[in-house]
Amino acid sequence: MKAATINILAIILLVLTLSTAAQAQIAVVVNKNNPMADISMKMLERAYLGKTTVFSDGQNIVLAEYAPLMESFFESVLGMTLNKAKVHWLKLILSGGTAIPPTKFDDVEVNKKFVMHNRGAISFMDMADADDTVKILTIDGKSPSAEDYPLK
Repeated sequence: MKAATINILAIILLVLTLSTAAQAQIAVVVNKNNPMADISMKMLERAYLGKTTVFSDGQNIVLAEYAPLMESFFESVLGMTLNKAKVHWLKLILSGGTAIPPTKFDDVEVNKKFVMHNRGAISFMDMADADDTVKILTIDGKSPSAEDYPLK
């Protein structure tokens, strides 16, 4: 009986964890000193594929990624699974490409500090974790609270 109760609690916890991850509202963030306020989905895609390596003001793009949302982000922005995105970057590196792959962060606070201390940094995180240490970008003019925001 005890084992069955523990199994049921474990299943409930797993379902709650999965539904929380599925409900995450992804925000794209940059350093507060970055003059950019909006990014197009195309530019975001090009940056995370290593095809665009500088912002319009000439600042080098420094990619970061928040591990718990990588799968959802890559599917929404790149139209790729996480594994295909990793293979893409491996091919790019092995072919002598100059783009630098994203730095992966498991901890959102470390991710925010990275963005805060790198003027060219761009990353993504749950909207609930974004605070005044980073700047939230709109995507194609749409804020994360917009009904038609592309990263829901």
